[in-house]
Amino acid sequence: MEHINTRGSEWRKWDLHIHTPASINQNYGGENAWEKFISSLENLPENVKVLGITDYYFIDGYEKIMDYKLNQGRLNNILKIFPILEFRIDTFGSTNENTLSKINLHILFNIDESKINTEIDLIKKEFIEVIPISGNDKYSTKMLTKNNFIEICGNLQKGFANLIPPTKKVFETLNSTTWNDRIFTFLGYKEWSNLDKNKQLKDTKEWLYDKVDAFLTSNHINYESNKRWLNEFGDKPLIHSGDIHDFNFLDTLDKKTNNYCCMTWIKADHTFEGLKQIVNEPYERVFVGDMPPLLKNMEGRGGKYIDRISVKPIQSETSWFDFEIKLNPSLVAIIGNKGSGKSALADIIGLLGNSQRTDFSFLNNNKFLKLKNGHKFSAEIQWHNELTDSKTLDSKPNHENVPKVHLLSQNIIEKICENVDDTIFENEIHKVIFSHLSKEEREKCNSLAELITAKTNSIQKQIRQKFEEIKAINEQIIFYEKSLFTENINKLNNLKDDKKIEIIDHLKLKPAQVKKPIEQEQSPEMKKILDELDTVNIKGEKLKKQIDEMINEQTNINKKLTAIKNINNTIDILKEHIQIELSKLGEYFQLLGLRNSDIVKFTTKKGDLDKLKNDLTLRKSEISKDLDESLAGSVKNKINILKVQYTKLKAKLNENEQNYQNYLSLKTDWKNKFRDLYGSKSEPTENSYNFYRIELKKLDNYRLNIPELKKRRISKSQEIHQLKVFLKNELAKLFQPVALFLETNTIVPKKDFKMEFSTEVENRDFKKNFLEFIDRGAVGSFYGINESDTVLTELISNTDFNQADSTVKFLEEVCNRLYFDHRNQKKEMRLQSQLRSERKESDVLNYIYSMNYLTARYKLKWDGKELSELSPGERGQMLMIFYLIIDKSDIPIIIDQPEDNLDNQSVYRVLMPCIKKARDTRQVIIVTHNPNLAIACDAEQIVVSNINKQDNNKVSYNTGSIESKIINKHSLDILEGTREAFTKRGAKYL
Repeated sequence: MEHINTRGSEWRKWDLHIHTPASINQNYGGENAWEKFISSLENLPENVKVLGITDYYFIDGYEKIMDYKLNQGRLNNILKIFPILEFRIDTFGSTNENTLSKINLHILFNIDESKINTEIDLIKKEFIEVIPISGNDKYSTKMLTKNNFIEICGNLQKGFANLIPPTKKVFETLNSTTWNDRIFTFLGYKEWSNLDKNKQLKDTKEWLYDKVDAFLTSNHINYESNKRWLNEFGDKPLIHSGDIHDFNFLDTLDKKTNNYCCMTWIKADHTFEGLKQIVNEPYERVFVGDMPPLLKNMEGRGGKYIDRISVKPIQSETSWFDFEIKLNPSLVAIIGNKGSGKSALADIIGLLGNSQRTDFSFLNNNKFLKLKNGHKFSAEIQWHNELTDSKTLDSKPNHENVPKVHLLSQNIIEKICENVDDTIFENEIHKVIFSHLSKEEREKCNSLAELITAKTNSIQKQIRQKFEEIKAINEQIIFYEKSLFTENINKLNNLKDDKKIEIIDHLKLKPAQVKKPIEQEQSPEMKKILDELDTVNIKGEKLKKQIDEMINEQTNINKKLTAIKNINNTIDILKEHIQIELSKLGEYFQLLGLRNSDIVKFTTKKGDLDKLKNDLTLRKSEISKDLDESLAGSVKNKINILKVQYTKLKAKLNENEQNYQNYLSLKTDWKNKFRDLYGSKSEPTENSYNFYRIELKKLDNYRLNIPELKKRRISKSQEIHQLKVFLKNELAKLFQPVALFLETNTIVPKKDFKMEFSTEVENRDFKKNFLEFIDRGAVGSFYGINESDTVLTELISNTDFNQADSTVKFLEEVCNRLYFDHRNQKKEMRLQSQLRSERKESDVLNYIYSMNYLTARYKLKWDGKELSELSPGERGQMLMIFYLIIDKSDIPIIIDQPEDNLDNQSVYRVLMPCIKKARDTRQVIIVTHNPNLAIACDAEQIVVSNINKQDNNKVSYNTGSIESKIINKHSLDILEGTREAFTKRGAKYL
């Protein structure tokens, strides 16, 4: 009966070349050495679990060892012992130019230990004793026995040295129906490799290669070079064993020596069927060296590998679950019919491992939890470091705890792959990309999005600052352009001419002169009144002049306060940017034992600036009070008081004096109005003649300034573009580790690996947003729905937004079409006339030159298509590649039906190699209804799920390896009910 290793295929050391004291050629000491020999085997390193007991031609040594094991309770440290007969074959290989060495054929037999005596007799009678002792015709009737060796040559050793059984007969017998499926053959590598030393026996060498299953070598030092040379003939395994003949090498009882050496690890059940797997998977199943990478990877990392899962009912009458499964640390495939409990096991592992994804396919309120039975079951997970976690099945994952497994349930995969919104899919991709960044590269951020934000914040602020500058430039350009409109020029000329006429008319209204009354005729009382009037006028003029000065001062104060604000804002931005950049260097300063303040100091002396701001603010407040006529004591209030005094004094004058004072008042008013009409030559008041004259003169400067302003605008846009390119390069640095990984991918064939990365400065919806400003029914370059679409599509398609020159050309081309109608011989156009009624010129110009429509982003493509264009199947392929071979997480990953939405070609060409690669660095558990996937991936462990609906839906799990006959049978029963599912690797099965 077969012993089932429920954990599936495991790495063990197999030493398949140990001679016994019964061997014809040995130096143990013969029959007296057996006890020491058995004790030496019992003291082999604990990872040696399978032995090949080798004797020349005969099986006596194996027979005795099995007596020790089966009848005397010895050798309990060894799980399996195979009998191996070593034959010299009648072809010679040269070890050097002058010597010949015999090539050894090793024949391993599959024996049913439950009837061992019968099996040994069968080997003796139907194999050994049917082989002639020599190919020489005169011995053709002499069969292979020790007595015949002695009879012909005088003693056993001479017979062994001189007589070689015919190789052809050996192979004929091995190919008989009795043995052809019960033997495994090896050739000695060294002697075989020397066969064609002088090229005479090359055909024989190739013939022998084809005849055997594997090769043996006792030289592990040159193993890699020997293996490369052997691979020129094919993929047959080369395994190592010390070829032990004595206690010098089987020295496990001697604590002073350490000569025993076996470097061969085989990942298989300790069965004949397990051994046969090394022919099908020579690279995956055989490792020659100190320790297979998986076992080395597990050292000190037991918390990353699940050892076992169990679910027990809390109440005895509860059905459904009552099981314990020991899991293989490599690839586990959970298979079974629909509704048999596959997803249940995956969800339970996800729950116990605190997976952050909780979209369970089975443990949800629409299925199992709907029955309110979750609290009746206690589930436990044990890790290889022997720590455990337990929960009831109605528990919820604690998102504050670190996830110990990563579950991709059916629900999760469907949500990611079939959701039209790319955000969910991109978030999953981002998680994997983030895993490739070193601790230093992550800059203390917890996600890729957070890291991108941290890296781009200061740049975005600079972009916003430059955008504000562009807005100011656009306002100025628009003002200048409108000022130069013909109607505006005509209007200014007309206003100037009108003002000239007004001045001429005003000159005609100059008051007639009234003579000043003679002072001698004035009474003392009248003189006193006149003196008081002069005093009031003088005071009034002084106060008016003071008000004019205060208004000018107030204007200057506002300008200075704005300058202070801009200085402070710029300093704050600069300070924040420096702090951000210095924080990135924190760990480096710490590594060097320095403080960043020792190297870089950013200090500001804003005391004088703050004092000036306070003084100006105070003075501004004082002026505001003086200009408030409602406040007693203010300058304006004093003027009003003087006006009242003037009116009262004037009323006391005689008629002549009143006429003269009226004249003076009229004259003053006439002069003031003339001044207002004509205006000063340097700073004329608004609406004066000189104001319009100067405004017209300014237009010449506007014409000269517009091209310079446009150059400045383009320059600022170029600076924004440069910052966006910088952002693109920063993104490229983040994605570089993954991009390099993809470029050097050898896991999936290049023709099937259709993934590519790029980072670009990309246009996002310029056409759509730009046309929201445009009235496409208005005359201009963008007239017409279809026509404007075509124009913009062509402009965009001809632009490489990654290149500054191309981008600048795009800006100027779009802007030029707004100012000139390219449909009508580039007729000059007014910008506002082409805009929708609610839009302003500044809106569209700010949009064009701000380049907010350009964004630095990475692009991940599959077969030339972006994420939004991928089918669910293509998304599935990409997701599996990311999680299986790109993701650097080392916690177990559980994937429920990864092959869904994938065609068979994708499963074999893409998914299969990814799964096989992933198991090298982490425990992989897949749930699948596709038998080809489990088999093609050579899963280390098969978990067969079954539900018994007649027994209250009790779920059970049978586990074992692919090579296990019992698991094989279970698999065939449930996997589509046919053996056809196993055709890919037929040699693995019954």
